[in-house]
Amino acid sequence: MFIYQAGKKLSKKTVGLEQAEDALVTILNLDFEDIEMPSEETMQALFRLLRNRTPEEALADFYREKDIELIYRFMELTMPEHWRNDLLYIRNEIMVRSIDSLAQKGSLFASMGAGHLAGDRGAIELLRKKGYTVTPVHSEYTEWGREKKKKIDELFVIPSFSLHTPLWTGW
Repeated sequence: MFIYQAGKKLSKKTVGLEQAEDALVTILNLDFEDIEMPSEETMQALFRLLRNRTPEEALADFYREKDIELIYRFMELTMPEHWRNDLLYIRNEIMVRSIDSLAQKGSLFASMGAGHLAGDRGAIELLRKKGYTVTPVHSEYTEWGREKKKKIDELFVIPSFSLHTPLWTGW
């Protein structure tokens, strides 16, 4: 969200890589009734991954460490396959198609959740299959970066409003 807000504040063109309504419908249509208990093997792998941390603590650590493979592994162990298909794989394909289409028109900075990046069906691999070169950019959070973030956070963009008349006025 910070990246999106920074782009808006700096008057950059921003577009979605997927339709928010479609993603929301996917989430709302998840069936919570058909979740099976994970196998003993899966539970053991999850316990090894967590190493005496809560799932939230482990995910926060993986994110801070920029370890997208561990984020993906955690999702594999905790999410039923059909949920991964709906929440990750199908959406990854949609977002990668959008990136490809937008990149054909010019320079592009794209952002998505870290859980969408890794794996054979993750966005990185899908982009590579389309011929893109994808390389990680690692950097430290420096004092310069903290100051830059603070300045962006302090920017206030005056929202623009316009009056719209409903198409149907039968009320």
